[in-house]
Amino acid sequence: MSKPDLVLYNGRIYPDAKSRSRFEALAVWKGRVTDIGSSQEILKLRARATTTINLRGKTVLPGFCDSHIHLLSYGMLLRTLDLSKTRSIEEMNRQVAKRASLMKPDEWILGRGWDDEKLREHRYPEKHDLDHSTSNPVFLKRVCGHVAVANSKALSLSGIDSITPEPEGGVVLRDSRGAPNGVLKERALELVELAVPQSMKEIKKSLVLAARRLARLGLTSLHCIVNDANELKALQELKREREIPQSIYAIVPVKLLDQLVSLGLSTQKGEEAFRIGGLKLYLDGSLGARTAALTSAYNDSPASSGMLTMSRQELERVAKTAREGGFRGSSTRILGRKNVWELAECAVSIPSPQ
Repeated sequence: MSKPDLVLYNGRIYPDAKSRSRFEALAVWKGRVTDIGSSQEILKLRARATTTINLRGKTVLPGFCDSHIHLLSYGMLLRTLDLSKTRSIEEMNRQVAKRASLMKPDEWILGRGWDDEKLREHRYPEKHDLDHSTSNPVFLKRVCGHVAVANSKALSLSGIDSITPEPEGGVVLRDSRGAPNGVLKERALELVELAVPQSMKEIKKSLVLAARRLARLGLTSLHCIVNDANELKALQELKREREIPQSIYAIVPVKLLDQLVSLGLSTQKGEEAFRIGGLKLYLDGSLGARTAALTSAYNDSPASSGMLTMSRQELERVAKTAREGGFRGSSTRILGRKNVWELAECAVSIPSPQ
């Protein structure tokens, strides 16, 4: 048996949370724990080239796994406006204006975290609220990520105007004249997201920043909710380049299904410490955004009972293609409305060839 390349000793090591067993030392070879025991036992396994670390009584726990994380979004959040503590639209404008003063005129200002329930105005910010703070394009997501507001410049660059049709599963809110007021819900956010320039270099920078921050918190494996093909490619390349320390289980968006199937990729396919996971799809929205599909109207929004983001026919097609291609499903839904339950049941009723 190969000698360990790393030995930790003189510590408090808890390998199993259930049994609460405690050991003093462990040996590692090529990133995997091979032995665990007393310091005396494990130190005997060393070779001359083994890196040996005296823990001096420190505690060692198994690495944590985050089973649902938007790694790119988190990395971008670390580099963009954090609006989680914003308490008024006026304050939001000041933050946008301050960021604009540090940027070039045409650079996008991105942010996330505002919550209309915590704003003094108790409403969604609209394009006119943001237009006077800067001429830069501005795109700010609500805390839930299911609603966003864009200023006039961002709407223009995204091609969203009074005649823009609403995408399936999305809503473009409009004023009394039919012009978009800047508020977008669910899949309508993609209209702007596609217009935001993102080079592979910037994507990788955000992913690495997020992964390293999480590594310092003890997270060693991540189930990453992937946005698009560029993010999937960046994750794979960064793993090969050893820039991301965690094991990656990539949950891919439904829009990539046909492309992945044509490449022969499916759940569990990939490389060491990088695997394709399930297929991610949304059936409805979030409660906070009032887009979760309910059986009756919202108490504070009588005109709305939420929305479905996918038709039964589309879900049946996706489910059939996914199962035939060897993909597992991973859906997000509130399941408050009867036909959302029916949609979910339809997905699991299609027989798997495996």
